[in-house]
Amino acid sequence: MADETSSTRLMGLILGGLAAQVVRALAELRLPDRMGRDPHLARDLAAAIDVDAAALERLLRAATTLDLAACEADGRFRLTDLGARLGDGAGGLGPIARGYTGDSFWQSALGLSESVRRGTPAVTHQLGAGTSFDLYARDPALAADFDAAMTAMSDVVGPPVAAAYPFAGLVVDVGAGVGRLMAHILAAHPATRGLVFELPPVAEKARAFVAAQGLAHRCDVAAGDMFEAAPAGGDVYVLSAVIHDWPPDAAVKVLASVRRAMAPAARLVLVERVLAERPDAGLTDRNDAMIDLLMMVRNGGRERTEAQYRALLADAGFELLRVIHTAGPRALVEAAPR
Repeated sequence: MADETSSTRLMGLILGGLAAQVVRALAELRLPDRMGRDPHLARDLAAAIDVDAAALERLLRAATTLDLAACEADGRFRLTDLGARLGDGAGGLGPIARGYTGDSFWQSALGLSESVRRGTPAVTHQLGAGTSFDLYARDPALAADFDAAMTAMSDVVGPPVAAAYPFAGLVVDVGAGVGRLMAHILAAHPATRGLVFELPPVAEKARAFVAAQGLAHRCDVAAGDMFEAAPAGGDVYVLSAVIHDWPPDAAVKVLASVRRAMAPAARLVLVERVLAERPDAGLTDRNDAMIDLLMMVRNGGRERTEAQYRALLADAGFELLRVIHTAGPRALVEAAPR
């Protein structure tokens, strides 16, 4: 007879997609922001936010089994610390939850087995796009959701990244989005100057963001294509969650364009997940492996081990100096021009 414990564990994995959709529903209904930290009866909460009371109670019961909520003795539900992090406020992961569990991501994930067969991104055979960036270019609403998720992620990784490295001189953030990570770096290093480099449409948004943060006197914005050329004159070049988006040939092209812009004494800092050489069943390795699969089905990109980064950087004219682990989910891969 099959072992009951292993069967139960496997059923948990089989139903894991529904667990992610519980997270999505909490975030889409904005329940963390609407509930606060007070306990609520499902019927009262349902009336307040205009949803079906019985269905909401079932959602909250499921959330309780995932440690996102707790049920009091009187039947009221309250959020746990974990569930409260799904809000949209400072440090909240609500935008990430909505983005990573949304239709576009899941349709890509449904093509995982075909990606393994073909070695190509699932967005190509599932959604008719070369990469996820092609999807964003043709769907402004999807692009806005992605931008919101990346902004929230920058607020998660920004403080530990800024604390882990001695940023000094002129820091150039290549593929910076609106400049959220740069804002964290400049806040932690008051003598540092910044340059945000992005494609022209994003650069316009970055100028507005930098000005709104009161950083225009310390941070410039430049527009261009990182595959062709990067701004010269920087002391530290940062690429955060950029290289993992691309397969080796495209990644080397980006790195080589940055290498051409760098003086011999300048440094490159990649802000990326660094895979363990031998993964285990721990939560960190599991998350890293899942994101690696996400990169595969979305763009044909990948997460990499230290050895793989060393080889990739060498192909672009760099020497890997060290890997710095941070208090957040990403590490810093520091390299120097060869």
